Amino acid sequence: MPIHPQAKAFIDRMQGGGPRPRGPMTVTDMQAVRPDGGTVPVRAYHPGGESLGAMLYFHGGGFTAGSIDAGDMRCRVLADWAGIVVVNVGYRLAPANPFPAAVDDAYGATKWVHDQAATLGVDPTRVAVGGDSAGGNLAAVVTHLAKQRGLPLAFQYLVYPGVDRAGDTPSKREFGDGRYGLKVSNEGPDHYLQGHDPNDPLASPLRNTDFRGLPPTFVATSEFDPLRDEGELYAEKLRAAGVPVQHKRYEGMTHFFASAFRDIDGAVMLSLDSARALQAALSPAPVAVG
Repeated sequence: MPIHPQAKAFIDRMQGGGPRPRGPMTVTDMQAVRPDGGTVPVRAYHPGGESLGAMLYFHGGGFTAGSIDAGDMRCRVLADWAGIVVVNVGYRLAPANPFPAAVDDAYGATKWVHDQAATLGVDPTRVAVGGDSAGGNLAAVVTHLAKQRGLPLAFQYLVYPGVDRAGDTPSKREFGDGRYGLKVSNEGPDHYLQGHDPNDPLASPLRNTDFRGLPPTFVATSEFDPLRDEGELYAEKLRAAGVPVQHKRYEGMTHFFASAFRDIDGAVMLSLDSARALQAALSPAPVAVG
């Protein structure tokens, strides 16, 4: 009997470089301070070491749900496997805090990590932003804002990002009726925008006109996801602007699969792919395996 394909794939990944060995991790809850003086709750996961690369992580939830606690396990895995500091951001949620409150919190927390890099054990030249779904939207928005405001970012990490609140795509029409876990509709109230123009690039970063000079990017999309096409269009726009892009569509997967790494092989693969991409982008040198 030949070796099982999953076992063979695991051996190949190990030989090609994989996640760092598991070790002790320091987890600290604190308050980031926005430029306007407001505060944002954050949870920092530090795997040990000095002057590490870091990634701010913005959770999903359609801008109305999700929390630091909901994103906790995924942030622990990324910090541990990639050997970076992950800062899990508890941005304000709609409808109580509509657009642009989440954007202000996401950018404010990113600026704070840069400003507090020495205290956090972070190298300010190796700071990234990332997130899934609505959090991927925020990461993309922050990346454009950071370029405009002169705040350097080293990488962006986008998992099935919702980057176009105004557009209609084949994947929205085919998979957006809720059968695949996520219902997408332009009907009814928009609890996030609450009347704001959905074409605003701060709400729909795909609508930006200039993608030049953005940092290298990892984009993950899933086959049976209403947001698949806009995420892939975003990767294409980045690539057309000369931005180094790693894009992978996870076949057979739906929205939300990234957090199911205890149950779904594709989610484990995404975590491994993520660890390799984040190591390559944010580690000063490759991290040894074993």
